[in-house]
Amino acid sequence: MRGGDEWKTAFKTRYGLFEYTVMPFGLCNAPAAFKFFLNNILREYLDIFAIVYINDILIYSDNENEHVQHVKKILAALRKRHLYCKLAKCEFHVTTVEFLGVILTPQEADQAFSTLKKAFSTAPVLTHPDANRPFIVEADASDVTIAAVLSQRNKDTGQLHPVAYMSRKLNEAEQNYVIAEKELLAICDAFKEWRHHLLGAKYTVTVYTDHRNLQFMSSARLLTPRQLLWMLFFAEFDFVVTFRPGKDNHKADALSRQESTT
Repeated sequence: MRGGDEWKTAFKTRYGLFEYTVMPFGLCNAPAAFKFFLNNILREYLDIFAIVYINDILIYSDNENEHVQHVKKILAALRKRHLYCKLAKCEFHVTTVEFLGVILTPQEADQAFSTLKKAFSTAPVLTHPDANRPFIVEADASDVTIAAVLSQRNKDTGQLHPVAYMSRKLNEAEQNYVIAEKELLAICDAFKEWRHHLLGAKYTVTVYTDHRNLQFMSSARLLTPRQLLWMLFFAEFDFVVTFRPGKDNHKADALSRQESTT
């Protein structure tokens, strides 16, 4: 903690009033503030031979001799600011390391690039829609983006395979919607985008959302004017909304987290 700021961390217990002398991660904005602090300390080394994520520092080098010098520079920079590493949480001179849940090796980047290249160059990336099979819409919304994926199940494996996808950034007014309305807007935009597939579909369209309350939207008694307009639009379609936990809504969730989407 910066001298004089300890009072900002004060908390009261039955034994009296206490203050932190070091930055606790339980404070609002503490992780971001600490990451900014470390970035400033190690700024001249970032993306050259070091990567920082909050309190994790990854040091990488082309050879062992170079690595020794890199490690010394990082430790010296930390020591200069009176920061110290806990030895039990450190690994030195290793060729394989776990960083943010990923196992890194000298060959992992090449393998990942080869896998991506194969995925993008091997058909089918997207399958052609089949009007004789049910359509599934997977929708999601974040604070700034909405997204959806149109899928159908593979005839042989039964697994969902994407037919099309969409995402866009919310405008200023839409960013003020409550989360339920953002999620509903994502579904509405998806039905507008794929109206030619979903209107009059042979089978009932299944909509997956990670917002449980949307399952009961059609039976809600009190609707805002905006929600009422959406319900009138949805009346043209035959569909059912099904809740799916966010941890299982991977594809739409990934698209809705792309904040730069336009």
